[in-house]
Amino acid sequence: MNNSQEIQSQSDGVRKQAGKVPGMVRICGWLLILEAVIYFLLGVYHFHLNNGPELFSRLFARWLSGDTPFSYAEIYRFSADLIHTAASAQLLTALIESAVLFVLTTLALWTAVGFFRRWVISRTLALLVQAGSLLTALVLYYVNRPAHIVIMMVTGIFMVLYLNYADVPSYFNVAAHNNHNETQ
Repeated sequence: MNNSQEIQSQSDGVRKQAGKVPGMVRICGWLLILEAVIYFLLGVYHFHLNNGPELFSRLFARWLSGDTPFSYAEIYRFSADLIHTAASAQLLTALIESAVLFVLTTLALWTAVGFFRRWVISRTLALLVQAGSLLTALVLYYVNRPAHIVIMMVTGIFMVLYLNYADVPSYFNVAAHNNHNETQ
């Protein structure tokens, strides 16, 4: 067997293997969804601490009734009231944490969709989400040590371990190799 035949048989094996999705890739996708739900609930809790739902309902009350469309002045007033409420109750860190958790929720859901759709960049995005959540937990640990950072740290550590399980990187490397070969 010459070199070209060996390379051809290897690429045929890679194509056959690319059709099968390892169980660990599916598990990581579901864990990302679970993590997004946890971050969303924590973000809603902190938003609620800052009297956010009342301010939010005031912002949308006129719009939902059809009286006035959104204006930048109303959105600015909403933001100013929210920050003022948070500052007066000394909950500005909770408001910032809520915003960070909503961003992590969005990224985690987008990454989970990528895992189920088999996007090549999904693993990298998942590692970015874990880095963001672990960094947030670390900052919160030194700021005010809330009890929920244990949940954030444990889920982040387990996800990093699962994302580095041999099947996950090799699956996405094979997918990247197939995409590269298809474009040539």
